Amino acid sequence: MTLYLSAVLLLGALVFSFVSYKIIQSNVVHPIFFSIWIAFCLFIISIPLLSFLYKWLATLSGMESATNLIWVIVLAYILFYMAYITVFAVNMYNKIQVLISRLAIVESELHALRLEQGSSPAAPDARELTH
Repeated sequence: MTLYLSAVLLLGALVFSFVSYKIIQSNVVHPIFFSIWIAFCLFIISIPLLSFLYKWLATLSGMESATNLIWVIVLAYILFYMAYITVFAVNMYNKIQVLISRLAIVESELHALRLEQGSSPAAPDARELTH
């Protein structure tokens, strides 16, 4: 790996780490995503610093070059990240379904209370919503 490419990788990973840190400080992103991003940044930082180790692991595993090993690691990271996002999306879907069910129950109870009080079962006026 050339010195220029190593410097660009190192600088890019450091910039991405700094941006990720600023995003997590603003509480926009869940901390687990930050830890995944930092792990990826550390991996990118390790490429120029530990290139000899990756070359040795590649020859040990029978790959032609360390580039193939790095691509395998990057693809594994992407698959792990995709699996995590899928689990997160399924959990959000389940929570939304529970909230929809609870909302329907509360609306039916509200409708029943209004009928008991003799008021109109129509939607409440704005004064009732603000109290």
